[in-house]
Amino acid sequence: MKLGFLALAASAMMSATVATAAPITFAQFQQLGGDDTFRVTNDAGSTGTLSTIGTPIVNFSFLRPAMQAAGLGSQDAYFNLSGTISTPASTMTLPGPDPINQLVTSGSLSFTRVTPANVGANTRTNLLTISFTDAILTGSLGGTSGSLLASTPDSVMTFTSDFLNFDDSIALDFALALSSITGGGLGRANASESLRAFTADATGTFSSDPAPLATVPEPAALGLMGVGVLGLALRRRRRAA
Repeated sequence: MKLGFLALAASAMMSATVATAAPITFAQFQQLGGDDTFRVTNDAGSTGTLSTIGTPIVNFSFLRPAMQAAGLGSQDAYFNLSGTISTPASTMTLPGPDPINQLVTSGSLSFTRVTPANVGANTRTNLLTISFTDAILTGSLGGTSGSLLASTPDSVMTFTSDFLNFDDSIALDFALALSSITGGGLGRANASESLRAFTADATGTFSSDPAPLATVPEPAALGLMGVGVLGLALRRRRRAA
């Protein structure tokens, strides 16, 4: 790795704190129902995986006014998560509860609309898809809550969507809040192991700087387009007469 694990964990945690000042939160999701959606497995000591449990349906919301005006403020979506762990978890001795950090080497998140949205002649389903490297799963040793965090430039990320354009975004981040962690809380069997297996509830937010541009016209804009087309048709009829 380019950085020692502790340095990378501390850097990612500080970046996530600093990044919240400038980037704008453009979307969020909330878990529906009481069943866990998030899983960590310990595959073989120092390695493991992150995944969703089945294909859960969550409530996904675009927070930008243009998206809400287009009727995309809140919708049901299929949530899918995958990630790879290839290093041991690490603890740091600080005043108060000991933090425990797990590097997630790479992974992806996706939110797919349950009901496709018809925009003109096109059908759109990809609300948001993220690929990332070097995210940090962090919390207190033995705790039943934690976070999965990633922020550029410490993490390399790409955001894509059928509804948003990220071409001008120079900073990206996401934060998943984990609660109701099972398996005895965040921990490891020994210093050479990754986090032990657990399941959890998950919610999250997504940000970019600057805010992404909406690729879906607002209803008012669609109405103006309709008026323009009608006016053009009437003008052609008059000329033909």
